Amino acid sequence: MLPNMMRNKWLVCLCLLAQFFLCRATQAALPDISTAPNFVFIIADDLGANDVGTFGHPVIKTPNIDQLAQRGLQFNHAYLTTASCTASRASILTGLYPTGSGAPNLHDAIPADRKLISSYLRDAGYYTASVGKWHSGEAVVPQFDLAVDPPGDSGAEGWIDALNNRPENKPFFFWLASRDPHVPYSDLAADGPYQPKDAVMSPLFFDGPGARQSIAQYYTEISRLDNYVGKVVEALQAQDLLKNTYIIFLSDNGAPMPGAKGTLYEAGIKTPLIISGPAVVAGQKTDALVSSLDLMPTVLALAGLPKAETMKGISFAALLKNPQQQYRDMVFAEQHDHGLPINKRAARDGRYLYIINVGENKNNCVLEAQPMGKEMIQAFVEKKLNRTQLLCFLSKPAGEELYDVEQDPLQLHNLAADPAKDSVRLMMKKRLDAQVF
Repeated sequence: MLPNMMRNKWLVCLCLLAQFFLCRATQAALPDISTAPNFVFIIADDLGANDVGTFGHPVIKTPNIDQLAQRGLQFNHAYLTTASCTASRASILTGLYPTGSGAPNLHDAIPADRKLISSYLRDAGYYTASVGKWHSGEAVVPQFDLAVDPPGDSGAEGWIDALNNRPENKPFFFWLASRDPHVPYSDLAADGPYQPKDAVMSPLFFDGPGARQSIAQYYTEISRLDNYVGKVVEALQAQDLLKNTYIIFLSDNGAPMPGAKGTLYEAGIKTPLIISGPAVVAGQKTDALVSSLDLMPTVLALAGLPKAETMKGISFAALLKNPQQQYRDMVFAEQHDHGLPINKRAARDGRYLYIINVGENKNNCVLEAQPMGKEMIQAFVEKKLNRTQLLCFLSKPAGEELYDVEQDPLQLHNLAADPAKDSVRLMMKKRLDAQVF
């Protein structure tokens, strides 16, 4: 046995060597600021997938979002894991379904032991910031270098200052969270860009002055969001960062109107996803089926980092260069409490949407937009609603629902009891039952 003094010297040397190699390994893992890509997420609040110019809306003007699509790739079939803002944002940030994220219900806080994408990137040397609406509780706030919700109606007032004041020696990840076009809405200006006469009325809506006013206000807030998207692009361009920055634009769920938010129908879970950046083909559209679960694995892949084992999604980085390739054949979603009990799950393939009710359901329709909601309730009491509009007030939803979305874009005709669709229903039910949330 070595004398104590000699043994201690050897231990000191070994410790110093270990620290040296650990330091070298850490330095090697840090990204090269000159080549590491940056990431800017812009997430809208309650924006319908088709309520953007480039996605086909005939009235709403979104020139900056449209230009972003021209610079990048537009996803025609991107789906969220739920249609409720808290749960959807938690799912995106963790790469887990709402149940797995620990925040499946409205106003749930993400538990401290769930690791957000910001932590993975910060561990790799990125500067990480959340600016705007924060709806995920306090426990995971420390996983960002900066987390602020500056005062202002839109939630976007602090975006540019945060971008301009970031550390310049690190690549960055920004989560820019708008409150547009979430209620409450600002009053319409007499000379504003949209007026009640401009409202496009869905067959699901009761056509009254209250509805038209709410819809015009909703359009106005979408244009305000579009203006801030333009400011973000301008700020990145002014700093010569645009060519090395991925901009990811999407919404957390559909509009706060009948048949959308709080439901697993197309208008609730489809999102207007656009991605631009250094490895993205410009000005193209893809019909590939993707899930919001896949966003964070994709970010890690683009950053040159391994996929986190906990994440349920899969990277679609290859789609950004080859938009025509095959990807998923099905995506899944779940819906839980949004003020009232909701317990549903859904599967969506390239053509069909299958929904199963798995528990108590007391909310078939979110009517947050006012005065639209109060007007529709009054019309229901006065028996003025037609058969389509009455779907909002179903007291007992069907146990199973199946829709041919190609033929029935509003999901008005449930085919679950149609013998001719049994094979489709059973296949989708089997896949959904096997899905781990």
